[in-house]
Amino acid sequence: MNSCARIGDKATPVWHNQQSRKTPWLFYFDEFRIGGVEIGQILFVHALLVAFFLLRPLLVRLLRSARDGDVHWSVVTLPASFVIGIVASYWMMDRISGFWS
Repeated sequence: MNSCARIGDKATPVWHNQQSRKTPWLFYFDEFRIGGVEIGQILFVHALLVAFFLLRPLLVRLLRSARDGDVHWSVVTLPASFVIGIVASYWMMDRISGFWS
């Protein structure tokens, strides 16, 4: 169940302490225990971006065609698309099978 479904009617802004600082509910992770997942997702995406930008010069050298000098990214993107699709299909079937368990 995602964090929005758990919050339910409390999806309107909730303030931690009315008298002192005003903290929007999205940044107040203790109440709903949702902060760790979102922070983990953001850190994972940032780690992938950093890895891509660090490896990009190497990939450009490896993927440069001797014939026309262009970089052919389809050598990387096509297999990556298949892997993402296979993993997503597995997760979807796993979730759907949980409906009847």
